[in-house]
Amino acid sequence: MSWVHWSTSRPWVDRERWRRGIRCNSRWNRWRRKYLMSNPQCAECGLAGEEVHHIIPRAQAPNLMYDERNVQTLCRKCHADKHLPRRD
Repeated sequence: MSWVHWSTSRPWVDRERWRRGIRCNSRWNRWRRKYLMSNPQCAECGLAGEEVHHIIPRAQAPNLMYDERNVQTLCRKCHADKHLPRRD
């Protein structure tokens, strides 16, 4: 994990993810890289995708973590839009 991750991490969230067994590991990193290579465009806007978004969150369905039907490639802006509440 990079220095930036640890400098911006929230320890209480990391502990909760660890307790639930939800964490990024080498298997996830390999799977994510392979998925992004085969699905390089953002599903929302068509730009270059950088994030793999779980449609049903990993916390709710950890068994779907590696299911290609439950993920989509998104650019960072579209990924942030999915996770941040709308302010209309």
